[in-house]
Amino acid sequence: PRVLAVWTAGSLNNAGESVMIRDASGNVVHQFAYGTVAPWPITPRGQGPSLEVVNVRGDYNDPFNWRASAEPQGSPGVASAGGDADGDGQSDAEEALFGTNPSDPSSWAQLVATQAASGEITFSWPTVAGRSYRLERTADIVTWSPVQTLTATASTSTLVVPATPGENRLFYRVVALP
Repeated sequence: PRVLAVWTAGSLNNAGESVMIRDASGNVVHQFAYGTVAPWPITPRGQGPSLEVVNVRGDYNDPFNWRASAEPQGSPGVASAGGDADGDGQSDAEEALFGTNPSDPSSWAQLVATQAASGEITFSWPTVAGRSYRLERTADIVTWSPVQTLTATASTSTLVVPATPGENRLFYRVVALP
């Protein structure tokens, strides 16, 4: 595990707050604010799991780059269930589902979206040929609806989703099916 410093000033606010981490020279390493209501993970609010970053190279202000820890009261420096050989925040088991390299921290499953002027969105993500995946969407981060299911034929899959008039903000995810 990469340890920047030992925290000795008590605990962070269970209701969310801003955090700034500086290196020994005073340079800002990370500056972000975390929350405690959806779309932030809601179980790490007090006496349960802690909030932990998923991808250390990702956006720390993005609530989808955080998850509840695997262990009650936190599990700093402990790999998630299934191990995380490359420390990229995705378990080796998750990487196997998406065909990414569990020994390479620059190889990780990421859903990439590009929106055209017409409003249609093109999604792409790493896949394993023969495995099925389902693209899902939600407006509230609670109730997910399937958009389309496909069986991959290559190492990357792409779906084009038509514009959704009347929807101000939608969130998408990909689920690897058994």
